[in-house]
Amino acid sequence: MAIIFDGIDDGINCGTADIWTENGAVSAYIRLNLTALPGAGTNFKLIFREGTGAVDLRIRDSGALQFSIDSTAGLTDFLVITTTTLSISTEYSIVLTWDGSTTATNLHIYINGTEATYGTQDNGLNLLDNSGAT
Repeated sequence: MAIIFDGIDDGINCGTADIWTENGAVSAYIRLNLTALPGAGTNFKLIFREGTGAVDLRIRDSGALQFSIDSTAGLTDFLVITTTTLSISTEYSIVLTWDGSTTATNLHIYINGTEATYGTQDNGLNLLDNSGAT
């Protein structure tokens, strides 16, 4: 199934359902059919859940990928931003893996099978350690 985003206000909104509360992996295949990356200070949300327990994968204005988890509305508890950037008119296979722990270095982002490099890996303050969950 393909979903076409207009690059302005589209994304996959998962509503209030828990989309990632334990360890595992999430993948997406994307093509950035854009004339330009988002403007300065603007991000494109790809997959997200809003409100308390927010989870968010987005493309930043630099072309970097950002993944965050907010256990309390307004407080970012877990933040990973890549220095590896995406380019327009290019296809990507994105895979995120996480062991469920509160350590940001245990979340890995793979772009076309190669692990990204990271500029930000902030650990959570309020996250519950689910690394032993089955």
